[in-house]
Amino acid sequence: MDAVALLERKWNGRVRVTLQGLGMQRVLAVLHEMGIEIEDMVRLNYMTLAITIRPRDIPKLEDALGEMAITIEKGQATGWLGLLKRLGRRYALWVPLAVGALLVGLYATRIWRVEITGCYQIPQVAIEDMIKSYGFRLGMEKGGIDVREWQRRLMMEFPILQWVGLHTDGVKLVVQVKENDPPIGMARKQEGDIVAVMDGIVEEITVLRGVAMVKPGDRVVAGQVLIRGVITWPENGEKPVAAEGSVKGRIFREAVVSAPIVAEREVETGQRAVRRVLKIGSLAFPIDGQNPFDRYTETTHFKPLGGAYSVFPIGVETTEYRQTATTTEQVDRESMEKQLVYQAERQAMAALPERADFTDRRHVCDVVGEETMVVSLWVEAVCELAGRPGPGQEAPENTPEAQ
Repeated sequence: MDAVALLERKWNGRVRVTLQGLGMQRVLAVLHEMGIEIEDMVRLNYMTLAITIRPRDIPKLEDALGEMAITIEKGQATGWLGLLKRLGRRYALWVPLAVGALLVGLYATRIWRVEITGCYQIPQVAIEDMIKSYGFRLGMEKGGIDVREWQRRLMMEFPILQWVGLHTDGVKLVVQVKENDPPIGMARKQEGDIVAVMDGIVEEITVLRGVAMVKPGDRVVAGQVLIRGVITWPENGEKPVAAEGSVKGRIFREAVVSAPIVAEREVETGQRAVRRVLKIGSLAFPIDGQNPFDRYTETTHFKPLGGAYSVFPIGVETTEYRQTATTTEQVDRESMEKQLVYQAERQAMAALPERADFTDRRHVCDVVGEETMVVSLWVEAVCELAGRPGPGQEAPENTPEAQ
């Protein structure tokens, strides 16, 4: 048996057929005349014959023996094609597989992990909290991530960053940051210290364990050590401990919004035109009129022949065109300023940490080129500046303190 014949046998398979009736010699002669190949023929008794044939020969067999009073009992096809057909009828098998494939597809289109690398002075939790304030959540669609906008906002929130890179890797959101070197004189961060999780001005500091490294009125940056995790003993000198305490400070958030103060509006000129069309089902035959306008609004009305209760899809469709023109008008500046201040305040307040206490708000309004109004708004709040560095977040080897 050559390779082609073997492949055909494996794919199509064979069917075991049992024939019962009189005149088996005549049956064999008929099968031979029709070109039906017979394999593995066994004579079970005088009236019963078992043969193996190709599945595609079954219709020929039924046609040839349909008038000979021969009973045909067919078995199942043994080839791959028959197996696939039988599996296709097992809905209890395919439905769970289809649902599983759909769930896997949905899983692959969403973000389920966050990986932040490059943090030495800024705690990773500060970066993670910030992207959550932008609307990120586990399970969100990849298309909902505005990579450029989030990179820009992270650079604005953390001036210590040189650059920020965001990209998705499978079901993971990867945030890569590069920090500037810490300022000369800033204490190097070590395990057990309490550090600033954001920029701010210290208002109040409470030390329960450790040594305060800042005082009220100091301006601190994210990653700066606020409370050193050491205790000084007269006999043994300094001993490292886990610092405890609280540092509250003032923080500021800015939002800038703009809008045109010259509004365009479409108004009707009073010029009108009417076009009528005879509709017969999906066919349309123009009767009279046309649309001569470049800018217009329109209304269409269909009147069936025979009245509103007509059952025939025949009638006249009338379309009225009204010419329009574009006019410009100055919007009320006071109302526009109030609206922009409201929008800017919402953006700035949304950028504040969850537990921040709002204290003040200031804004500046300016008109650029007599066409655009720009509102810059700052909000001030008091919140906890202190946090603990994540594991392995040590200063890089090329910082001034490491040298």
